[in-house]
Amino acid sequence: LGMMQQKKLHPFALIVAYRLYGTQAKPLLHMFFTHFLDPLGLLNQAELDELQDQCSAESDDESTFVDPFVQQWSEIQDEYPTLHSQATDKLLALIGLRKVKDEVIRIWNIAIQLKKMDENTRK
Repeated sequence: LGMMQQKKLHPFALIVAYRLYGTQAKPLLHMFFTHFLDPLGLLNQAELDELQDQCSAESDDESTFVDPFVQQWSEIQDEYPTLHSQATDKLLALIGLRKVKDEVIRIWNIAIQLKKMDENTRK
């Protein structure tokens, strides 16, 4: 009763959604392949062909999945070109860890705000 429920989506749900919604859900098939499992044995031939077509498409295609945390980090670095963190880059490249990534981006934003303040206000 007092336990907190965690909402998790099984990776196979991506395949189910793709099969239900077809062309509207093309990015889900690519996401499943790139982030979870080798699809051999799990996908039919049409899905494997679609996956191959999608993987060979240009990287700037709208259907390409972009991790929102990586995008936020890129925007921060675009705004502050001298800001670099190899540790943050490595963390954001990992799969999962959504809460940790969210906290890292939040901490960077706080640090930037503190840096903007004058020294007396910061204390």
